[in-house]
Amino acid sequence: MMEKIRKESLSQMKNIQWFHARDNYRGMSGKVVGSFCSYLSYQRFVNPVKYLIGMMNVPPEAPGWGKLPSALVKVSGRAPQPLSKMIETGKRPPLSRILPDSCEKVGGFGDGHTVAASGVFPIGREEDFLETLDALVTTSDG
Repeated sequence: MMEKIRKESLSQMKNIQWFHARDNYRGMSGKVVGSFCSYLSYQRFVNPVKYLIGMMNVPPEAPGWGKLPSALVKVSGRAPQPLSKMIETGKRPPLSRILPDSCEKVGGFGDGHTVAASGVFPIGREEDFLETLDALVTTSDG
């Protein structure tokens, strides 16, 4: 995944940068996309003042739960260090507010901390989620 992102770069919007791993993490826990976002947030090619968003398709079955009722996308968000400082001083909104709100607006849910958050929403709503998140950053700016 890292090589693909280095080669093709992250997709860019006004306030966010993002990637979709799709099924590249098949067979791995949903936590892997968050861990990868954390690692990416320290890379030079990442815009240090934009929220970093990673997505992956959730496997159709969850161990111990069985088959999920619908196809879902797992989303994780991280704030690179310079952005984290802007969040702490109130100049930018916390991920703990904007990521769960964006998930909810597209039929999902989320939770998190000021500089790291995650959630899920139905597959096929990725573009709506990203547009909602990008707009929420603008309307929530300190």
